Amino acid sequence: MLRNTLMQTSRQFNAPPDGRCTYGLRSLLLQEGTLDRRQQLELAVDCARGLDFLHNGDDENPRLNGPIIHNDLKSFNVLVRANDRTEKPFVAKLADLEFAQDDGPSVA
Repeated sequence: MLRNTLMQTSRQFNAPPDGRCTYGLRSLLLQEGTLDRRQQLELAVDCARGLDFLHNGDDENPRLNGPIIHNDLKSFNVLVRANDRTEKPFVAKLADLEFAQDDGPSVA
């Protein structure tokens, strides 16, 4: 059931299965001078938005069955792709949801 949920989640935040993300976040961070501080913060915001989507959904796709917990977030599991927009040259996507868990509906 979780696998079906993950397949239906927004590709806006999660890495596409076709491998279009061309960089690993870790490799970009290790290359001196590749990312300035603003670009690093933009990638961190992308990651936070992706996690928020997994936990809460959005207006069009609310998370009715409870949050999805990534369980293995680290720089190796964040993929980055080049962006056509010059003001934001990179976009981060969450990847490797192998250990993700559906936390189930909230019980009041």
